[in-house]
Amino acid sequence: MKRLRIAVTVLLLALAFGPAVPQSSAATPDRVRIIFDPTFYSHLPILRAIDAGYFRDENIDLRLTPSSGSSTAFLPMLARGDFDLGTANPSPAFFNQFSAGFNVVLLAGQTGSHAGWHDSTWLMVRQDLWDAKTIRVPADLKGKNADGANVGSPIDFLLKEAIKSGGLTLGDLRVGERYKSPADALEGLKNHAIDVVGVNEPAASQIEAQGYAHRWLSFETVAPWYQPEYLAASAQFAKDHPAIIKRFLRAYLRGNDDILKSGGKWTAMTMAEAVKRTGMASDVLRGMAGPTFPAQH
Repeated sequence: MKRLRIAVTVLLLALAFGPAVPQSSAATPDRVRIIFDPTFYSHLPILRAIDAGYFRDENIDLRLTPSSGSSTAFLPMLARGDFDLGTANPSPAFFNQFSAGFNVVLLAGQTGSHAGWHDSTWLMVRQDLWDAKTIRVPADLKGKNADGANVGSPIDFLLKEAIKSGGLTLGDLRVGERYKSPADALEGLKNHAIDVVGVNEPAASQIEAQGYAHRWLSFETVAPWYQPEYLAASAQFAKDHPAIIKRFLRAYLRGNDDILKSGGKWTAMTMAEAVKRTGMASDVLRGMAGPTFPAQH
């Protein structure tokens, strides 16, 4: 995973740095097709770049296809070239594509963990167990019933890193992959069928606000080096259009820098952007303290 992060950083350095040069002399903007779920507020840097006109400044006509669900579902479409760009996470589906004869190219990290910034993925402790101080540190997972959603997913990885940090093995507790959606997790918590469960934002904050569970551990606590999401390109598009990718990354990093300037707290700009693009109300977003940490360069 660390090698993967280094490779992405090198690609950013090679392609993206340098002053933005207006492309007004070009007669027709270059069309770039991208697919991702804009309701995930971890995508704020690219959404900011769209709304601030940074892609337009680079003579790119960015065509966004909004699609709900995991970025894993986008991989086949990206590998086939149905889209030029999309999002990807380091899941089994991502690595298995190579053995299946497909390929995509990672361009940039999209989100990570950093002190003072809100994380997008949490392990949550059922509220009665938290109030009783039954679970406070990773070693307290011993003998408990925990769920990591889908095997190989960021939630699953977070749970297994927490188990490891507590000096435990999988045999020291009951680990399942039953609760694959926030609705499933909430039901399990209500029924006391689960002690610890992984949930993504904004559902984690909403479950906590309803009093069913406490947000406990995130990547910042047990694996701060982990990057759960990346921007990726179709291998053919990356091969055929390196200049367009360079301009795309320049625009993207301008949006990224705008989010970095918030220091991890909601500002008028970041809040307005999140409300507009995610469809979440401002009071729901404030329950998450601030944006997730974007890629740093």
